[in-house]
Amino acid sequence: KTYDGTTAADTSKFRATLGNVVAGEESSVTATAGGATYNDKNVAAANKVSYTGVAITGAGAGNYSLAATTAEGVGTIAKRALTVGTVAAQTKTYDGTTAADAAEFQATLGNLVAGEESSVAATATGAAYNDKNVAGANVVNYTGVKLTGTGAGNYTIADTAQGAGTITKRALTLGAVAAQSKTYDGTTAADASKFRAALDNTVTGDSVTATATGAAYNDKNVAVANRIDYTGVALAGADAGNYSLAATTAEGKGTITRRTLT
Repeated sequence: KTYDGTTAADTSKFRATLGNVVAGEESSVTATAGGATYNDKNVAAANKVSYTGVAITGAGAGNYSLAATTAEGVGTIAKRALTVGTVAAQTKTYDGTTAADAAEFQATLGNLVAGEESSVAATATGAAYNDKNVAGANVVNYTGVKLTGTGAGNYTIADTAQGAGTITKRALTLGAVAAQSKTYDGTTAADASKFRAALDNTVTGDSVTATATGAAYNDKNVAVANRIDYTGVALAGADAGNYSLAATTAEGKGTITRRTLT
């Protein structure tokens, strides 16, 4: 039978050869049993079925007697197949890889024998997101799924599973901003296209830069101008979608050189 948490066996499956039956009367007398029990409820230990209330029936039964009222036969219990129900979602901060945390695998198990929910749990040895990017990642694929716990030996389960997974944007900070210079033109206008800033906390090898849409000197005059204020600071590049930048403004050094007259 399939594991059901009990030692109950099926008496209707009792079949036994009978010795010393008169030739030709084999079909007129059979043995039945009134009770049947496995020697152990667990898959690993169960190997015998004990039958009680053994008796003979059939058209010729009245001509025979059977001294034994008990019998033993071989009996096995097969592992009960479990299903993976809801898998707990997991999340991580973008790191440029599809690696997920197998230790976070948690799943409800279907088809457990009632009352054994605490004796068996599922674990996984491998886990990977379906995409390394924030926008594409929505599934975690688990491998090496297996059962643990005191009751695990009575159950079986598929060795793969899927759960929801999200990757959050990696927060960047602005580092040093490159200086720029211009010749005096009577205005505070600076060149936003020359904005260059180091980005801290990027993943090595990723393509992400900072840009600005506005730029202005702190003063129009040569003697006072020493700073450029940038606005509309944002991220650009193939991997920009995997990052966030809290700052939308920045400051950098700026100088204005004297205008040569003729």
